[in-house]
Amino acid sequence: MTMMNTDRPAKRHRTIRRAAARSGFSLIEVVACLAIIATVGAMAIPRYGAAVARYRVEAAATRVVAEVHRVRDKSGRAGRSLTISFRGGKNAFLTTYTVGAARESLVWLKAEPYWAVINSVDLGGDTAIVFDGYGAPDSGGTIVVRHGSIASTITIDTAGAATFTRPVQLIPASIVKETAFNAGEIALGFSDDNADRK
Repeated sequence: MTMMNTDRPAKRHRTIRRAAARSGFSLIEVVACLAIIATVGAMAIPRYGAAVARYRVEAAATRVVAEVHRVRDKSGRAGRSLTISFRGGKNAFLTTYTVGAARESLVWLKAEPYWAVINSVDLGGDTAIVFDGYGAPDSGGTIVVRHGSIASTITIDTAGAATFTRPVQLIPASIVKETAFNAGEIALGFSDDNADRK
């Protein structure tokens, strides 16, 4: 007669119970994991914000360049003068209109996807370019488009070709929040009264 060991199933059951008790995470492991996630997040979030600001500035600069080229080409094809006007400040936008007619095209740079402002405009002493019937501008100049502390300079030459620089950080973001920009200020945030300090 063979004796059956009835103790074996009980041992197996205890082993399974111990393994199940050890399968969770300890509090120290969870805290260490959360600390790593918080550290990586703290490094990534500012970089993400800067990348978004660069994207917005580049998109706004691309739109301004495209609008200048569109007006230049349209005036040459139509054989009549067209004007593109830039207005700086916090409610920045640019307008395109036909001289002597009621046609207007309004582009808001302060709205999605740009959320940018025209920081400064210097187009030969005024804020507009008039393209004659051959597509030649009356002047060239620069326009600075900004989102936060990131800006890009758009240059329009005397032939009417527009280009822009890669977006760069002008000044630390903490200074931008404290400084009230207006249309009369230049790219670095100095007003005309402080021009001699440059």
